[in-house]
Amino acid sequence: MATKHLPDTTWRRVEQEAVKAVTVTKTGIKDTEMLNYLILKGLNSITEEDYWELAKKKSKGRRD
Repeated sequence: MATKHLPDTTWRRVEQEAVKAVTVTKTGIKDTEMLNYLILKGLNSITEEDYWELAKKKSKGRRD
């Protein structure tokens, strides 16, 4: 599996979503499963406008 660094703030959000998913579904969902789900969901909905937003943030030196 490829290893990439995520900012701590992003990882905390993934963990929070995993906790919400477990609470709602009453099913065991690992943090890494949630991360994969969130990535795939995002890939299905990303637009060219999103790429422009990313480029604008990058030019301003922001990392969200």
